[in-house]
Amino acid sequence: AVYGNIVLTQEKLAELALALSMRPELATLEQMVTAVAEMFDVSHSFLALTNGTGQLLPVGNVSTYAASLPANMKKLQRPLLRSRPQDARNAIFETVSWAELILPVQVRQELIGVLLLSRPGKQGYFNARQLQFLRQAAGVLAVGSENITLFEATLKLSRERLSFQEQERKKLSQQIHDDPLQQITYATTMVDQLVHRGEVIQQAGDPLPTVAVHLRQAAGTLREICVGLYPPMQDQGVELAVQEIVVQFRGKYGLKTDFS
Repeated sequence: AVYGNIVLTQEKLAELALALSMRPELATLEQMVTAVAEMFDVSHSFLALTNGTGQLLPVGNVSTYAASLPANMKKLQRPLLRSRPQDARNAIFETVSWAELILPVQVRQELIGVLLLSRPGKQGYFNARQLQFLRQAAGVLAVGSENITLFEATLKLSRERLSFQEQERKKLSQQIHDDPLQQITYATTMVDQLVHRGEVIQQAGDPLPTVAVHLRQAAGTLREICVGLYPPMQDQGVELAVQEIVVQFRGKYGLKTDFS
């Protein structure tokens, strides 16, 4: 006999898969398990995934089953159904007394997690059609979990690359600031001193004042390059960073600006 509501469709599985592809996060996995539990009117559901060392760790809310999972659960290859006589004697059900169905979450025949569900409804049982749907749902969970792992690995590589690039920009900015910019600033100061002290006879068309102007412009350009490569405000905290922006704005546009 086949019974149960009509919500167990391929379209529903496609919706769950789409949600996982749009948001590859553990929170989405938890929401998917909650959605499946609601479909079957299941009061208790629990998803655990393996970590880097092979341990099964709970995903999301652990109030349902907070104890450590039995070691033999890591060898699970097929669904265990308490109402099936050959499964009822399995020791796993003695450890997890509330579970009616235990589904392996596998990728390429390798166990990466388990999904536990209590009885549907008050005195309900899972039929063959429901079990097939749940096995497919476990497959979606497996693919989603692998996508999350790949997504997080990609994010980690991106962060590491950005951090490396940031350090390189900071190093280049410091090199420009500490070498050519300092030399140009020193040269500008020396030219200004020569002009102001009168040590050089001022003549019509004397190039020194013009040289000083060009040196200041070159120094200003180098400072802008340094700021563009690695703004000093990044290491100054929020308040000093905002003050720096205000000063730059005021100097660029000549507008009166208040800061609080």
